[in-house]
Amino acid sequence: MIAGEYVEPFNKESDVLPEGLVSINAIPFMGYQIQKVDLKTGFWTHAIVRDGNRFYQWQISELYNRTDKQSWFKSDLFDLLPLWDLEEKIYDCHNNIKSKTDTELRAKLIELYDRLEQIRQPIRQKILEYHNEKKVTVDPSKVVDESPPLLTFIDTLKTSKNKFEIESHLEAIFYLASIENCNRGKDARKAQKNRSLYHEALLDEIKNAALCIICTVTTLESYINYVIGKYLPDEVDIFERASIRQKWLHVPAALNLPFRFSPSDPPFKTFSDVISWRNGAIHHKPEFTKAVIHKTKDFKGYVGQAYKTFNFENAKLSIKSERDMILKLSEGEKIPEPKWLKLKSYTFENLIK
Repeated sequence: MIAGEYVEPFNKESDVLPEGLVSINAIPFMGYQIQKVDLKTGFWTHAIVRDGNRFYQWQISELYNRTDKQSWFKSDLFDLLPLWDLEEKIYDCHNNIKSKTDTELRAKLIELYDRLEQIRQPIRQKILEYHNEKKVTVDPSKVVDESPPLLTFIDTLKTSKNKFEIESHLEAIFYLASIENCNRGKDARKAQKNRSLYHEALLDEIKNAALCIICTVTTLESYINYVIGKYLPDEVDIFERASIRQKWLHVPAALNLPFRFSPSDPPFKTFSDVISWRNGAIHHKPEFTKAVIHKTKDFKGYVGQAYKTFNFENAKLSIKSERDMILKLSEGEKIPEPKWLKLKSYTFENLIK
């Protein structure tokens, strides 16, 4: 359960795989389905020990490549190769059983599982001895036993000084809000076909397109601030006074990504236009401006600057720009594509139909 990249809740491996005394609020690793994996032959990097009414977890091994295609575990505490060899033999038997009446192979399996128990028993004993040595070094006061805080998929959680800390990624929320408002603008455009609802529907289209565009720019500003903080922490102060356009222009160079944005070409040109639209909304000054010609599939005529800017077409264009800018930043594999951009229920393709 790690959430450094959204959609998961914890920030570092020590929160996922605690070493020593485990919080009473820890969530057990569910493992594999018993129908698919023989748990008797398996192994793991960590051992869980129940001591009284508390659980402890200790790292007892590490994964390594045993062959080109298979991985196994090695440990300073015990030799795990006999377990590997026996596991291979057991799998061979399972794969070769052709019927329930294959008594010869079944007898061999019984013998192998008996041998497995003989190998595992001293391993378990060694783990208990290791636990008894290690548990005396544990300071119970450093274990967070508070009830976990309420989290959503936008939150990243970490523990610090025996307390929970939460970092929220609002860019994910504003991204979803931009799509939802764009869809409402689309519905409002359809409603204008009913002449009795035309004026109300037109206002709804303008309102939702404006909200979509505001949310789009907010998404991109929040996201580029996250990228700078995570991947360019030593340059946060340098970028502090930069505009959103300057940040997006200079981050690819600062990270040595395999591209540079061109201010005069898409997607940056569209992105820059969307910022101008957003600025026109949040810094709006009511004043007379010339009526301008506006044309859509269903309309052609003079309109005010509000509808010329805040309409369904521009809302949809702003979301395309939003996605194109973020996906472009992921080229070169230094910055992974954010998981909220992949949420099936909120993809551009599923919602903007």
